[in-house]
Amino acid sequence: MKVIFDIDGTIADISKILPLWDTDKELFFSRLGEAEPIEKTIRLFKMFWEPCYSPSIYTARPERTRHVTNEWLTREGIYYDVLMMPKDNDTRHDKDIKLSMLQEHGFQPENTIIFEDRTCVVQHLRQHGYTVCQVDDGNY
Repeated sequence: MKVIFDIDGTIADISKILPLWDTDKELFFSRLGEAEPIEKTIRLFKMFWEPCYSPSIYTARPERTRHVTNEWLTREGIYYDVLMMPKDNDTRHDKDIKLSMLQEHGFQPENTIIFEDRTCVVQHLRQHGYTVCQVDDGNY
């Protein structure tokens, strides 16, 4: 069984910097390291850190934020098998980005459980056969 966790809204609380998304995306991306940990889902993530699961992470954060994202994950003690991020110029909706990343990395619906907050992503992935545990009402 493969286990995938989203970052923003699932293990990282970005609510303090989220208003920047509409005004200055680059400033938003530069401040991702300021996200607060969501302890309950981080504890859940760590429960899956076993040789048989080796949880992976996917995010719609662009590749250029990999360094700040890795720093944040390391600071929070989150170690993962794979970190899937879209190319910097990928402007598709995050539901499409995330589905593509899962498929490109070989994560099949029949052997993958996903932890996600965004309702639109949850619904989209479920429509494609994935089991998705919605951890919050992510309607942003």
